[in-house]
Amino acid sequence: MYGVSHFRHNSPTKIKRRILLDIRRILSSPIMISVVIITELLVEYTTALAKLTAGILPRRRGDNDVIRIGGFSLRFPARSTPVPDFSSHLVDF
Repeated sequence: MYGVSHFRHNSPTKIKRRILLDIRRILSSPIMISVVIITELLVEYTTALAKLTAGILPRRRGDNDVIRIGGFSLRFPARSTPVPDFSSHLVDF
């Protein structure tokens, strides 16, 4: 990216400015913005999934069988229903 001659002929201030401009250009690219958006969605999804698994999602007073994640409403089995055991489907290597 930067050759030896580049550093010989430019002052340290110009070099720092050039590097900062390159960093800004990389961070403002559409790919970087897409990565940030996808990462944020993944974090939200993972947090909601962890709360769903732990059973700590907030509920409203009238909603005994509904949980809300963001703008979505999901039917939830009654609290007396046992959690199904899917371990029989796992393959033991």
